[in-house]
Amino acid sequence: MSTALTQLVVGVEGARDLLVGDLNGSSDPFVQLTVLDAKGQPLAAAGTFKTRVAKRTLSPEWHETFTLGSRSFDLRLATTLRFMVFDFDGLKRDDVLGVVDVPLDVITCDSEPMDDWYRIVKVPDLMTTDAKGELHLTFSKPAARLKAKSVVSESPNLLYVTIDSGKDLLPMDRNNSSDPLVKLSVVGQRHQTETVAKTLKPHWDERFAFLLSDAQTTLELLAEDEDRTINDFLGRAQLVLADVVVPNEEKTVTVTLLDKKLHHDKDRGTLKLRLLWVFDENAESITKSSKKKKEKSILQSLKQSMRVSAPDGPYNSDDELNDEDDEVLDVESDDEVDAASLPPPAPGTSRLNFAVATIHRVEGLPPMDSLLFDKGENRKHSKGGIDVYVAAALASEPEEFVRTRVRTKHGRRDQLNANFRESLMLYLPDTKEPHDVIFNVMDWDPVGGDEVVGKFELKNVEAVAKIHENQPFWVNLYGAPVKGVSNNSRAAEFMNENGNLASAYRGRVLLTLRIRAKSSDTYEAKHQKRLAPKLPIESFPESCVYRMRAHFVQAIGLPSAVATGKPKLSLVLSCGLRQIASTRKSAVNGSIKWNETEESDKMLFPVDINQVPDVFLYLCEKDDDNRVAICYKRFSAKELLISQFERETEWIPLVGDRAVNKAKPREEFTGKVMVRLGFGAIETATAQSWDQKTMIECVNRHKPYQVRVRLHEARNLVSLHDSTKTIVASATVQCWDGCHKTETAKEQEPSTCPIWAQTFCMDVNLPDLQYAPHVLIHVRNESPSEYIGTAAIKLSDAGSNNSVTVCTSQELKQNERPQQPKPKWLSVVFNGDDGETLHGQVLASVELIRKAFPDETLPEPEALEKVHLDV
Repeated sequence: MSTALTQLVVGVEGARDLLVGDLNGSSDPFVQLTVLDAKGQPLAAAGTFKTRVAKRTLSPEWHETFTLGSRSFDLRLATTLRFMVFDFDGLKRDDVLGVVDVPLDVITCDSEPMDDWYRIVKVPDLMTTDAKGELHLTFSKPAARLKAKSVVSESPNLLYVTIDSGKDLLPMDRNNSSDPLVKLSVVGQRHQTETVAKTLKPHWDERFAFLLSDAQTTLELLAEDEDRTINDFLGRAQLVLADVVVPNEEKTVTVTLLDKKLHHDKDRGTLKLRLLWVFDENAESITKSSKKKKEKSILQSLKQSMRVSAPDGPYNSDDELNDEDDEVLDVESDDEVDAASLPPPAPGTSRLNFAVATIHRVEGLPPMDSLLFDKGENRKHSKGGIDVYVAAALASEPEEFVRTRVRTKHGRRDQLNANFRESLMLYLPDTKEPHDVIFNVMDWDPVGGDEVVGKFELKNVEAVAKIHENQPFWVNLYGAPVKGVSNNSRAAEFMNENGNLASAYRGRVLLTLRIRAKSSDTYEAKHQKRLAPKLPIESFPESCVYRMRAHFVQAIGLPSAVATGKPKLSLVLSCGLRQIASTRKSAVNGSIKWNETEESDKMLFPVDINQVPDVFLYLCEKDDDNRVAICYKRFSAKELLISQFERETEWIPLVGDRAVNKAKPREEFTGKVMVRLGFGAIETATAQSWDQKTMIECVNRHKPYQVRVRLHEARNLVSLHDSTKTIVASATVQCWDGCHKTETAKEQEPSTCPIWAQTFCMDVNLPDLQYAPHVLIHVRNESPSEYIGTAAIKLSDAGSNNSVTVCTSQELKQNERPQQPKPKWLSVVFNGDDGETLHGQVLASVELIRKAFPDETLPEPEALEKVHLDV
């Protein structure tokens, strides 16, 4: 299949010579179509398709077509199409008659459609007899969508009225402003615009459809100021359509508002509108879909009844804008006109600069609402949902924001996607400094207060708009984890407000950013919003297929909450909503060995690596949807893409997740894991394979050693708390294996430069030294009790670093060691949310003694002199 093919039309034409499923010697066949990933699992986002049931036949004909691939599912993520043939049995379970699996790689319909018969085969686990027969299938590309409807000879039957804007309306409120809306009607068909708050120069740009076959009628317009009780009258106008409209040609008209009797009593302002009269064979369905939804649940009605608008911003209702309608409206908008091409401002007017952020879509949001209710107030969606909106403000005036409508979504997390099609216009005051804009993605909550889903800031929006050249781009959201955390906890709120310090992906926003100059004659110097045309999927940022791969080796120094006992732990590598995970194993003395390789299925992300979500490595307890991340490490996708799949195995320090609060980084070391990571395009993943067998054997092949850690002293130790004046330092030396042993240094007098002069001996079984664990030296303050940091010694440096040496037990006994280790100053590091912080140094060395057999007795180590060494 061509990589450019993101949609496919599948035709299930018929079948022949099917298996007999009923006692009457016939069957009632139907076909179920599912889309499979590389592991043979159904992709839920792709959906399931069924043909009708053909009664009493072994050679059915269906002639049904299904379109695969949509805005919410890209066909490039799929591997195989599965056609299951069933015999319908009514109340009983349907019998399986066989299956046809068609790999997408063999479907080549770029030049012309495919049409063929495919043999039906047995499904081993579901059938006891062999299958028989063939299935007739066709595959083709979807017909090209025409951007504009061609001119036809039929008489027009559909009138589009776009209420563009208003000017110089009457002030009806105490603040010398109004909250205008427009009601319009044609031959009994009625529509109403949204309310724009606190303005006398409103901009709606809302389009409505009317059934109209005869232009000898009038368009009625009524402008009102919305109030909580009774709306105030602003003005009325009538337009004889026959005097204005021309078939298949859009006309722009400005009408003057009059009093209730259509007399000119005073200056009430004007309305600007556009009219388009065309023929459309689907006119009736278009007019029905363009009507506002009148049946709302109790929760939706509550949303509309509450005025939750921003200061100087629009009133936000929860009316849908036909999110799933694929019609692309060709909206003429001055948002598309650059400031340089505008004519000089009229006398007495000036140019107003706006940052126009068009919010197209949000995807992959977390389920902020655990329960949703249908109209009968019965529990409907156990997986939860979200009532989402997007707000924007200048960083210098965060309280003065403008926001979109609220969108309600429910279901699985991959279904929590919302379309907005709204432009947030932020007025940019004339300053010499560049402007920064803050965006908040929020969950609407009328009871407990709105919650932050994610927040991001675009610094110097003028430069950002120039970089993206008016093209849409994705911005990823980060915050607290979804599982194991209260979203109202202080730590979770901190992460949601500071995405750069967050531990989880929370979705993404598709927006277009422009800088536009407007005339003060038609626009007010304040934040506002207007509707935007729907962005066709072809205009989305270019994407490609990625894969990620990980060899999960082992973990050491895990936090005390999961170091031993029942919790089974796994390593999870996550990018966006995609994950790969190791098996779950219990830790022994803070250590685990997995030694497993996993690779993701196809992942679809933008070609621009800066728009690809960050990659998170988690240490998790529990499984699947119930996973809770204890610790994590965050990488940028760009960082991993540099080395693609040629990155070496490495030890990675983990950070305790402050929102989950099970691993406490301010009280203890939170662990290290050895992994090998790979991330890149699917073509690179195929070309750069790993020698998994060699890696697994090197890790599994153990040899007995005695690890001798000589810990001399420390210097310049630093407490986490500025108020701590004295440090009574102690050290714990840790080396991992089944024979793990821990020794603790004796307490010293208060000092930031204590002397320990002790040797710690641990008998362990080590793998190939390339994969050997680090020796960890944990430093604590005993008075008051607090964790200072940890130093790590790489055993893989043996031979190349004279602070880590290797000898055999025979060489030790005969005093013929090639060399003795020389102590080296090692950094004591505290690993927090904001990265690694140096908290002092320790002077230490390691000697690895290869034993002839595990129980071999070795001579005692030499005593160390208790003095400061000049190293």
